[in-house]
Amino acid sequence: MKKNNYPSSIFSALRKDLSDQVFSSSIGYLNESTDIQDLHQFKNQGLLSSPNLPKDLFFCYLENIRRLSTDPELIRLEENYVCFLEAFFEATMRYNQGLIQLLSPYLNRNLKSFLYPLIKPLGTAFDGLFSQMYEELSKQTTDEMTSEVKSELHSLAHNQIRGAIADTLFAVTRLINFYAHHKSEVISPLVYNTIRDEDEILFMEAIRISSNINSFYYALDKIACGEWIVNSAAVIDAGFEFKFSMIDVELEKARQLGVRRIMIAHLLGRKKQRWLAQFLEPYCLSILEVAWDYYQDALGIFVSGTQKFDQLKADFIRQLDELDAEDELLFGLNRKNIDVVSHYYTAITIACFVYAARSLSERASTSYQLTCPEIPETLIEKLISRTKVGDHFLISKIADYLTELPIRQHLELFKMPCIRDHSGKIYSLVYIADQGWPQRVRTNLMRGGKIADQIGKAWEDYIAGILLGDGWEKAVQGVKIKENGEILTDIDIIAKRQDLLLLVQLKVHYGAGTHNYDQWKFRQKLIHGVAQVKKSELNIMSKKSVLSTNFSKVELDEIKFIQSVVMTNDHIFNGWKYDGVTIMSTAALMQLVNGAEVRYTSQKGQVIEIKSYAKNRNLSTKEIIDFIATPLDWKIASSEFKIDYHKEDFGKYVLHFPYHASIDHEGF
Repeated sequence: MKKNNYPSSIFSALRKDLSDQVFSSSIGYLNESTDIQDLHQFKNQGLLSSPNLPKDLFFCYLENIRRLSTDPELIRLEENYVCFLEAFFEATMRYNQGLIQLLSPYLNRNLKSFLYPLIKPLGTAFDGLFSQMYEELSKQTTDEMTSEVKSELHSLAHNQIRGAIADTLFAVTRLINFYAHHKSEVISPLVYNTIRDEDEILFMEAIRISSNINSFYYALDKIACGEWIVNSAAVIDAGFEFKFSMIDVELEKARQLGVRRIMIAHLLGRKKQRWLAQFLEPYCLSILEVAWDYYQDALGIFVSGTQKFDQLKADFIRQLDELDAEDELLFGLNRKNIDVVSHYYTAITIACFVYAARSLSERASTSYQLTCPEIPETLIEKLISRTKVGDHFLISKIADYLTELPIRQHLELFKMPCIRDHSGKIYSLVYIADQGWPQRVRTNLMRGGKIADQIGKAWEDYIAGILLGDGWEKAVQGVKIKENGEILTDIDIIAKRQDLLLLVQLKVHYGAGTHNYDQWKFRQKLIHGVAQVKKSELNIMSKKSVLSTNFSKVELDEIKFIQSVVMTNDHIFNGWKYDGVTIMSTAALMQLVNGAEVRYTSQKGQVIEIKSYAKNRNLSTKEIIDFIATPLDWKIASSEFKIDYHKEDFGKYVLHFPYHASIDHEGF
């Protein structure tokens, strides 16, 4: 059958029709499809998960699946998928109606009065989670454990806490966006600055319901992004029990190990402050003082002595550890670009006010005002516009760091967690706004264009320099592989070391990655990189002389091994393989440069043990190839993982979510 390559405009038109409750065009598309891929294209465009679809459309989709496919397994999985879609729509609609009924007495409040009972109790809940975790760790950690096992146990524990807190905050951001969609047209002028017992109980129930909605959306996103399938849909009582399966278990393992590494690095902090942190520190200290005085004056309070303020300064300077190599590249290459510099100064100014408010919020008298503190927009704009860096005054970029409610996707609040309400006031979301501010700058600056190209080239130079400094004889950049004057393909870096030729295709990631879709988009870039590097490898293997412009005949004759990698600055995909090609992070490259040596440390940074995973610091060709195939982080982690399932019971529906479980620590 001939496959139709439909332009994206067709799907845009179908999507608009569906939003207008016009279904005939979609039914026509499905009935006129001539290949199973046409139907999958319809599904992958998210058209089957549009709200308020009639059952006739689902029936039409399945009928055409059966018409165009003779594979019983494919038909079974598609039937399961449609069954889950129907359950998804029924459950989320029911839960949303429950939220409307539950929260209706609070929907005439202003944003601040709605946020207070929603956010304030979270502090106690999160403190309890950490106390429980440390208690469990003290029981399970023994002197007989090896450093690897201790590291694995502690990283698993912190990862579980991170997951629990993230799930709660995901539910909270959904409720904030829910409020924006459903708030009353007339907002009460009253200030609700106390939390009654019934308020706390009601909002915790709202968070629970919101978490239930998120569970259904999480599963649907995983399916839409091609990571899960609905493996079974069994009838139970008046509903269904769904079991999902991972399509690529190695992808999830890479992501899990990547998150662990990032989290542990954050917990340990840096031994040596980055130059950018040192450069920004004097400005931060001056703004912290302004913010400290501002909130004391605005709230009519006075904190005696300097101990509290000194602690605030020390805490904030530690937060400058969030500045990474990506920030030094962005800032360092654009120190005369006032637009780039202004973004960093604006974001850090907002962060200073958020931190100052949080430091003062422990006082009972300021609990309401500073739980989600108001951010003084006019003052911040004045502070920024009066600051001169080099020969130029800064330009306020505060509008780029605000969210106007309602928004299409509630997780966008993690990217920009300062909210402007209906009256124009700005509030910051605690537990979100006080972390990750450098990531928000990168996200704003790396939206394509010259800066994105500039940073990609800088990373290319950096990696080539690292390889040359580590004893590689050559690291040629921007290689165009030609034959008879025609360009066959190109590759970012080709490096040679003795008998090994390393082909590197670089993909830089500066996205926030808080949503499955963000990660899916970058994964597509990685997959494209795999196709590029494989094409280069095939051409070189068939005829090494295509590299004669860059390497001598003697050098080419020495090559016995060709190793392809797609390299990225993001550690979250490190070790994942696609079509036989490994995705390697720049951090993993540095591990090899450092001789595959691991330092096990306490949380205070004290070195407990140093262990080398190579024979000596100068790795052999065989060891390099082995560490690319199985990265050091994968060797350190538990060698045995199994797929386990987390069960969530929603009464009418039961969902089984797959996850990687370490066999060594199943009971934690």
